[in-house]
Amino acid sequence: MPKIVTVGWLVKQGACPGQRRLFAKHYPEGLTLAPGALVAAEQVGLDVGWAVLFLSVPHKKTFWKFYDQVIALHQKDILKAYNQVIAPQLEKYLDDLIRAN
Repeated sequence: MPKIVTVGWLVKQGACPGQRRLFAKHYPEGLTLAPGALVAAEQVGLDVGWAVLFLSVPHKKTFWKFYDQVIALHQKDILKAYNQVIAPQLEKYLDDLIRAN
């Protein structure tokens, strides 16, 4: 487990190009894992979900418990946002499928 997260580490973990670029812009020398670091990273638009990789098993269980609570609390909003993004793509696919038959 690194004490400093770098772009190279994010590449190895499979981070998307957009997040790697944003990370490199704000943390060209890397991000030292310290109190407040993840909150600061999230505030500049970074997805900090990767930090769960560093948690011990008991802490991961607690994390996922809270994660499930957030999902349950915001499920309608999440589903609405998901459908707003996915529906147009599905429409294109269905149109192509109908034309092909």
